[in-house]
Amino acid sequence: MTTTRKQYSPKFKAKVAVEAIRGERTLSQLSSQFRVHPVQIGQWRKTATEHLADLFVDGRKSKRSGEEVERTRCTRRSAG
Repeated sequence: MTTTRKQYSPKFKAKVAVEAIRGERTLSQLSSQFRVHPVQIGQWRKTATEHLADLFVDGRKSKRSGEEVERTRCTRRSAG
């Protein structure tokens, strides 16, 4: 008999990670509540804290480069 690995949705992972970051409960308590291994919760918490700063990156730079790419496409179309 084969067993399949449990797959959690990103929304669920984020919910558990936020609870772990809050620190109101221990990983063991969260593990019992969400039925996820404490090590897994720790990994999700670590991943969330590492990538949290990426959410606040100024997106205006990438928008400008996107506009430049669009201008380049337009000039190539009109030239060809």
